[in-house]
Order: sequence, then structure tokens, then C-alpha cells
Amino acid sequence: MEASHSKETKFFSSGGTFKQKRDLKRDLAMTKQECIRAMQKTASADGFITMTELCQFIGIKKPDYARKYVEGLPRLGGKRYFIPEVAERILSDMRYESVKTL
Repeated sequence: MEASHSKETKFFSSGGTFKQKRDLKRDLAMTKQECIRAMQKTASADGFITMTELCQFIGIKKPDYARKYVEGLPRLGGKRYFIPEVAERILSDMRYESVKTL
């Protein structure tokens, strides 16, 4: 119980809400293609997403929390990231977090 509590505290202190945590657990089975489609609905440019749009997609307000998903990725026009690459990062992070909590 102690370890679970600290993980929840870490999640909430990083800006996550209970609803986001529940949705994240439910969506762990999301495929890469489903993630790409969902991100494209949020993005204004075809195939590319800005940091602001990524924050909207994830459901957070501070870009600092989403920066880990785009760190090291090439940018188009200085501010847009290729959606399939970002989706892969998000899904790999979700898989890592789900394995870590088991």
C-alpha cells in the first residue's frame, strides 16, 4: 500500500488529476495508430503537432511535463513535431509506467 501511495502522490504532484490517471490506465491498450488518430484530431497541421497542442491532447497545462515526449525529436519550422514519433514516445512511456507499477 505504501508504494502505491507514493506513486499516486508522484502522479498528482506532477500535475495529473484522478480522472487522467483513470483514463490513462484504461487507455494502456491503445495502439499506436489509435494514438496517432487521436493526436491528429487535436493538431491543426496535418501530421504535425505543437507543444501547446500536445499539452491539450495529454490534458495538462504546463509544457514542462510534456517536454519529455518531444525531447530530442526533430522539429519542423522550429515548433512542430511529427505525430507518429511523439505517439511512439507516449506509448512507450505508458508501457514503462504500467510495467513499473506491477
